[in-house]
Amino acid sequence: MKRRIKPAVVYTVIFAAAGFLIGFVVEGAVD
Repeated sequence: MKRRIKPAVVYTVIFAAAGFLIGFVVEGAVD
C-alpha cells in the first residue's frame, strides 16, 4: 500500500515554518 504525500500540504507546512522563522528573525533584527 503506497502512501502519497500531497505537495500542497508539504508546501503549506514549509511555507508556514519559513514564514514563522523569517518573522522571528525580522522581529529580533528590528528590535
